[in-house]
Amino acid sequence: MKKIIKLLVSMTLIMFVLNAQAEKLFELSAGQVEIGNGDTEFAQLAYGFELESYPVAVLIRLGAALDDIENETNLGLGGEAAEARGYTSTLSETAADLKFASLLASPDLALTDNFSVYGLAGYSLISADVQTIGRVNGIAVVDGSLGEIDGGYFSYGAGLRLNFIESFSIKAEYFALSSDISTTSVGFAWHF
Repeated sequence: MKKIIKLLVSMTLIMFVLNAQAEKLFELSAGQVEIGNGDTEFAQLAYGFELESYPVAVLIRLGAALDDIENETNLGLGGEAAEARGYTSTLSETAADLKFASLLASPDLALTDNFSVYGLAGYSLISADVQTIGRVNGIAVVDGSLGEIDGGYFSYGAGLRLNFIESFSIKAEYFALSSDISTTSVGFAWHF
């Protein structure tokens, strides 16, 4: 969490220095975040600016899962014979309290006056608490914490943007926060 706060302070200072004459940008979006085989809803907001001479935006993005993420994997303990008799064994991983902050560059390629594709590349700090529960026939046999995901990762993505009016657009995107965590979302952007 301290890393996320330090990154936010640094990004805010950089943004104020760089965007004095640039067009500002605010984005709000929501969608699905996936960790491994599990997923849940998330929301994110971004503030940034578009460079005057180039079709590139610089963004600070903050996001959080709206619920816990649960993964279940069949461990297959006892083999097929045990499963045929109704015995089951699963390993559940739950990531609770997922939060992230990203500093991104977003080049934009206009295909028409109202439609464009864009890319995302940058650095994301991710924080989540991961716990594991193993069950045989629904009874917890392994219960422990895998610890926290707390680190920085290279992040990338791509999206589509449709401009309805000059200062308002809707967007849909795929964004990989890390090799294990990705998001798909829809949202809107306001240019001011």
